Amino acid sequence: DELVVYDVERNEVHCLNGTAARVWVLCDGNNTVPEIARLLGTDRAPEDAETLVWLALDQFEEKHLLEETSAPDLHRPTDMTRRQMVLR
Repeated sequence: DELVVYDVERNEVHCLNGTAARVWVLCDGNNTVPEIARLLGTDRAPEDAETLVWLALDQFEEKHLLEETSAPDLHRPTDMTRRQMVLR
């Protein structure tokens, strides 16, 4: 359930785990973070699933895998570090 993404501009390969791969597929510009969280179908609480999506999106952005970033979402957990999101 992993996915390999090749960045042709930077000549880099990224291996996404199953959850990140599902977020990647759903991150098509048509789905909101809450919709992606719902479509993941996890057994997590909705806010925890959204945190998981934001974590994946932050990693995609850090690796320059997003074409464009959207305006900050009101539900984005800005008061949490990435480590806190993972532990949550």
